[in-house]
Amino acid sequence: MVGGGDGLPGAVDIVNKCVLKKAKFAVAVVCGKDMGKYAYLESLSRLYPKLDLHVYGFVNYLDELIKLSDCVVMKAGPATLLEALSCRKPIIISRYIHNQELGNMRFAVQNKVGWFIQKPSKIYDKIEELLNDEKFDDRLTFDTDSGKIAKLLLDKPALADWQRAQSRL
Repeated sequence: MVGGGDGLPGAVDIVNKCVLKKAKFAVAVVCGKDMGKYAYLESLSRLYPKLDLHVYGFVNYLDELIKLSDCVVMKAGPATLLEALSCRKPIIISRYIHNQELGNMRFAVQNKVGWFIQKPSKIYDKIEELLNDEKFDDRLTFDTDSGKIAKLLLDKPALADWQRAQSRL
C-alpha cells in the first residue's frame, strides 16, 4: 500500500480489515512521512505477529517494493501508477486527488488494469480474489509500447477521440 509522501489515506482501515479476516498474505505499507501511522502499524505488527505486516516510512526504493508485490493498493499518483503498470501489477486505487489524479484513476479502470475501490472490506475482497486467480497475469494486457504511445500522442484525431472517451467516464 502506498500513497505518496504522507502514505495512503485509509491504509490503517485496510490493515485492520486484514487483521480481522486473518489474512494469509503479506502486507507492506509505505507510510511516507506520517510517523503516527507508522508507529500505529508497527505496534499492530507486534500485537498480531501472525499477520505478515511490513511497515516502511519514507522510502527511495518504491520501485523494488512494487516489483516484489503481487498487487498494489494505491492513491492514483502518476509516478506510482506508471511504476506499477511497467511492472505489470494489478492496481487497486482507493483514493485520488480530484482534479489532479482523476484521469489517472479513469485510465487504469478503462484499460482494465486496475479498480477504483474505496471501502476497506471491498479492497480486502479484491486482494483475495486477485491472489486466488492463477490466470490474472494473463489478462493484464496494457500495451506499454512507447512507439505506439508516441504515435497516439502525435495523431491529433486519435488523441481527441481518446480524450472524448475519457471525459465520458
